[in-house]
Amino acid sequence: MTDKTFYQAAAAEVAGGYVDLDLWAKVNAKDPNAAKIERQAKYIQLRAQEMAWASHRVAASLFRRRLMEVGAAVTGALLLYAACLVLTHLHNR
Repeated sequence: MTDKTFYQAAAAEVAGGYVDLDLWAKVNAKDPNAAKIERQAKYIQLRAQEMAWASHRVAASLFRRRLMEVGAAVTGALLLYAACLVLTHLHNR
């Protein structure tokens, strides 16, 4: 996903009346005198960052899982190969 996608999703949340209340409180606390449109813009920026980070964490988790699966498969194949070598060696004695 691109940054644009995350910004669009965050803007849709604001437009739809849904906001993460904790994040909205954080935005309001940082600059309580800011105009509503400025607070909304800051919220959209922070929310888009949160979405991007969450997306990257999910992708990294999936990558680690796949890497472990591949590692397990390679380990299994190496063990099978080693067993074949041992059996071949024993058979040729």
